[in-house]
Amino acid sequence: MKDRDKSEILLLMDKFVKNRSDSYSCFEKDFEKILINEIESIEFFKEQPELYGRSAIEGDEFGRSVVWALHQAHAEKNCDSVWTP
Repeated sequence: MKDRDKSEILLLMDKFVKNRSDSYSCFEKDFEKILINEIESIEFFKEQPELYGRSAIEGDEFGRSVVWALHQAHAEKNCDSVWTP
């Protein structure tokens, strides 16, 4: 891993940890927005919006979703199969 990658990961982690996301609470819904906004800011996903999204958790009392993203450049060498909602 390159030093630049490490510093970007640390910046993102710092940004994410600062936001309240208590498990099994409405705060997780707010955190979904933060993750989606971060994904949407990545040029790759701006050009290919079909490769990210949210999948609603059926019957969830808070209306939460699973945020997902797939970066094709790495999928072929890192995944045997890919699940899409």
